[in-house]
Amino acid sequence: HACRKEPWTVDWLDTFVQPGEVLYDIGANVGAFTLIAAVGRSARVVAFEPSYANYGRLCENIQLNSCGGAVVAFPLPLAEATGMTSLLYRSVEVGQSRHSLKSDWHFGQQTSEGRIEQPMCTISLDTARVQFGWPDPAHIKLDVDGAELRVLHGAAQTLRLPALRSLMAEVRLDLWPEVRE
Repeated sequence: HACRKEPWTVDWLDTFVQPGEVLYDIGANVGAFTLIAAVGRSARVVAFEPSYANYGRLCENIQLNSCGGAVVAFPLPLAEATGMTSLLYRSVEVGQSRHSLKSDWHFGQQTSEGRIEQPMCTISLDTARVQFGWPDPAHIKLDVDGAELRVLHGAAQTLRLPALRSLMAEVRLDLWPEVRE
């Protein structure tokens, strides 16, 4: 259903992503766009999905489509720096989105009433890319439901890489001026 809901993302992948290029899929959900890039466009993909239900399905989809050699998935949220945060779930059903990444987390803190909240470690894209030796991206897809600025602040060096040719971001209108800046 994701491909029908976001035909512009499919068009962007078809237009820009070439065989052998590297895509960072930040906010991969269950992997619909990851699979289009890896299977349909013969790209290599580094996918990020912190939601445990979506990450599990993302990994299943990678295996079901035999693209484990082309895709590596990480169950962590990217942010401006290494630290602790928590993911506040809208729903824990597979494929759900619009979860929110809280600004901080402290051990022993109470969770929001009636919501599932999962403590997580964050890392900046710049730190992770260098520390783990990931290939430089030619393309970045960013769909993190309100945490775009946090991700972008931690990706300043990555965004300046000569290899980076395009970035597609799904951004709430109220955040667009700051994200564009």
